Amino acid sequence: MKLHWSLGAKALSASAMALFLSLPLHAQDTSSSAAETTGQSSTQESHSAHHRWHRQARENHDKMRRLMERQDAELRRLTDAMNQAPPDKKLDRACAVINKLVEQRREMHAEMEGMHQKMLHQVGVEK
Repeated sequence: MKLHWSLGAKALSASAMALFLSLPLHAQDTSSSAAETTGQSSTQESHSAHHRWHRQARENHDKMRRLMERQDAELRRLTDAMNQAPPDKKLDRACAVINKLVEQRREMHAEMEGMHQKMLHQVGVEK
């Protein structure tokens, strides 16, 4: 026995089949959409953290540059004083330059360590 489908029955059957088949896909789309939203949110947070890190790095760079310019000016002043000093004062002036170099080196190391700790803290790593 062969079934004869009317045009309306065929359309209704096709619509029902399309609706039935689209339900799991729609559910999958919803879950993937939620995952994409979560992924986008995570990506945006990561992007924002990356920008904060770069901004902090620029600020650190600028701060270090200003420190080095100040230290260089200080050393120029001391070496000029050393070079212009009379022979009996040159040794004292040379000692002043050496002491200043040691002081600046300690200051630079402390500053760099502070920046390093600050950046580690910013990315969530504690030493």
